[in-house]
Amino acid sequence: MNTPVSIGHPRDSATIAKKNRLHVEAVKIHAAAQFFEKFEHLGNCGLGVWHYAVSNEEVLLGMISFGTTCFAGGRGKISVTASNFGLPVYQIARGGTSGETPFNTPSRVLSEAIRGFHREQGDCLLIAYADRAFNEMGTIYQACNALYTGKTDPKGQSNYIIEGRWMSGWNVRKRFGTRAMQTLREIDKNAIRVPLTSKYRYAFVLAAPLRKRQILAAMAEIARPYPKRNIECIPSMDVKELILKRGQSKLDV
Repeated sequence: MNTPVSIGHPRDSATIAKKNRLHVEAVKIHAAAQFFEKFEHLGNCGLGVWHYAVSNEEVLLGMISFGTTCFAGGRGKISVTASNFGLPVYQIARGGTSGETPFNTPSRVLSEAIRGFHREQGDCLLIAYADRAFNEMGTIYQACNALYTGKTDPKGQSNYIIEGRWMSGWNVRKRFGTRAMQTLREIDKNAIRVPLTSKYRYAFVLAAPLRKRQILAAMAEIARPYPKRNIECIPSMDVKELILKRGQSKLDV
């Protein structure tokens, strides 16, 4: 994808309207990886398979990656609902915005990317997680009217830091064939196992309005009120600081 060039300040309402329109485009994994390395706190595509860049007439604003889910397909209300309605289930793997963007840019970028994903993949359920360990709470998902389903139960699962990079347990097993720390420390003597904490889980229903209402009605029993930062005692997320710490971690390893 070619990054749009600057065209200066708008001079009339037509130009302003044009600037405010967003464009979504599917991109290759290397473009997404480069973006997340620079602008996202984990610095990689995670489990992302489908990647969407969102821009206006001037600049690349953000990147969203979607992937397949990690939880068992035959358990829980989400899986049952998906099966009953014949829906595949995906998840938001990564997302980020570039530089100094207006306060509402993340939700606009996510909404546009979700529309692009829906056009290409068809009706589906889309799961998203917010990790309190990074001061995430799902504010952007709330702004996009996601269904909040409560907190996850990690059941002893872990992430790993290997060669300075955060990796999911799934990715570690896929890449190294094991999650045994003794073996992983033969690969990287500084490898660290980081037990998962409970995450906030959200769900998006991607379907036409009538069908969407039917699906949401079927999921009503797992719907919960949105969590709030002041009640959960979670400070604001500082992405720049997290990226800086990630870079320092690479230097320290």
